[in-house]
Amino acid sequence: MLKIIRFASPSYNMVMWSCNAPSSYFEENACTGEVRVDGDSQLYRHGNQDYPADGDLLPGIEGFRIDGEPRLGSTLTACGYPTNGTALCYFQWVHLENGIRQYIEGALKPDYVVTADDVGTLLAIDCTPFDDNGRHSLFPSGDLVTEFANSGNKITCEPEMQSHIDACILNGRAEFEVFLLHSPEEWELATLVLTRPSCQIKLKHTGEVIVDEQYSPNLQVYFPFDMAIDAKRKGKAV
Repeated sequence: MLKIIRFASPSYNMVMWSCNAPSSYFEENACTGEVRVDGDSQLYRHGNQDYPADGDLLPGIEGFRIDGEPRLGSTLTACGYPTNGTALCYFQWVHLENGIRQYIEGALKPDYVVTADDVGTLLAIDCTPFDDNGRHSLFPSGDLVTEFANSGNKITCEPEMQSHIDACILNGRAEFEVFLLHSPEEWELATLVLTRPSCQIKLKHTGEVIVDEQYSPNLQVYFPFDMAIDAKRKGKAV
C-alpha cells in the first residue's frame, strides 16, 4: 500500500516515500512533488528482507550511493538497498561548508539537477530511513545516512564554461538571448544584459529596453532548467 507522509520540521519540510511496494523505483507525482515506489525504483528491496521487531537493528540503507555526472545541468540520483525493515525514507540535498549543513530549499527528492549554486560547494544528500513502526536511524541514537556527490570534492565548472564566466567578469558585461513570456502561447525574442550595477531586458527586434533594474534585495531572476527565461521583478512576471 502506498504511504506518503508529510510533516514540518523547524528547519525544513520533510517528505517520506513508501518502500512498501514489491519493488522500488520512485515515481514523481507532478502535482505534489511527492514520489512513490513502483516497479522501477532506485531503492531495491532484497528478496529476503525481514521486518524487524522492537529491539532489532534500526532501519537502514545499504550501498547508498549517488549515480550521475556531478556537472552543471546533470541529474544526480540517490539509490541503494533498504535494510532492517525500512519502509519509508526522507531525503534532503545539502551543501556542507566548514562542517555546517545548509539545506537546499525544495530539494527533497532522490533526483537532483546540479545548478550554478552548487559550484564551489560540497554537495551531499541526507537520507533517514523509517520502518512501519515509525522507528528511524536517528532514534534512539545514530547518524544520518549521508552520501557526497563528486567523491566528496567540491562541484566545479567545466573549463570552457569557467573560461566564459571569467571573460564576462573581466569585461563587466554579459548578454544572453532569451524568450520573453507574454502568455503560455505568446513568446518574444529578447536580450538579457547583465552588468556590474544593473540588468536589462531588451526586445530583440526593436531594441526597446523593457526592464532596467539596479541590483537590490527585491530583484529576482528565475532561470527554469531547460526552459525559456521567466524574469521576475518583485514577485511579478515580466
